[in-house]
Parts: sequence; C-alpha cells; structure tokens
Amino acid sequence: MSQTESMNVLNQRTILLIDDNPDDLSFYTDLLKRTSGEYSYSIITASNSEQGVQAFQSNDIDCTFVDFNMPGLDGLATVNALQKIAGHENVPVVLITGEPTQRIQANAARAGAMDFIVKEAITSSEQLERVINKVIAWATELSTTTRTL
Repeated sequence: MSQTESMNVLNQRTILLIDDNPDDLSFYTDLLKRTSGEYSYSIITASNSEQGVQAFQSNDIDCTFVDFNMPGLDGLATVNALQKIAGHENVPVVLITGEPTQRIQANAARAGAMDFIVKEAITSSEQLERVINKVIAWATELSTTTRTL
C-alpha cells in the first residue's frame, strides 16, 4: 500500500444517513462526496429507522445524521435506539429536521443528539463537514472525560 493510499484509509470516516426522503439522502451524499477537507467519507444510507439501526449495528460508524420526521420510529426514537446500542451517551448523532422549533431541539438534546440542523439551512459540503468534525470531537472529549472520572 502506498503512503497516499494509507493516508486515505486513515482519513476516511463512515457516515450513516437515515432519512425516508430519497432526494434528501441523495443531496447529503452528493455534498459529502464534494468535501475537500482532510477526510474522505464512506457513506451508508438508510431509508427508514429500522434499516438505519441495522446499519449502525453492522458498521463502524463515525457520525450519524437522522431525519426527525419519519414513518415508524421517528428521529428521536431512532437516536434513543442508537444510544442504547452503543451503550453510552457519546454517540456522534445529528438530528435533521424541516421543523425548526425549540421543542424539537430540546427533545433532540434529551434523546442524545449532539447537534440539530434545519434541512433548509444545509447548503454546503463545508457546513456538513464542520458539523461532523464538531460532533466527533465533542463525543471524543466526553468519552475521555467520562473515562477519567
């Protein structure tokens, strides 16, 4: 393996996108493929919560984006399920919603989401990459702090 190939593997993150809207999944995937930061992204998509939970269990996921409003398990229940699977509260999860209310934002935080994004505000690959970097760093810091207590 060349040094470039080795660096690409080291700088790859796996992102799970859970959304019942295929157009939104395609949009987020396209944005993440266009990032020019230090990481490249392997993207796994799920069109419902059940598929998303299965993908989370079967893969080493670095960050998960979950749509709030989905049939079956909604986004909050999905975030709760992911937290239970991981066995701790430091899972980098971002809730995405088209309904930017304080109630949803507060419920997302209580469920364990580390960030909250309004769908219409997602406009660039750099924006998504900043969110990913932020929640992964926060989760890592929380895990380190928890282990030292």
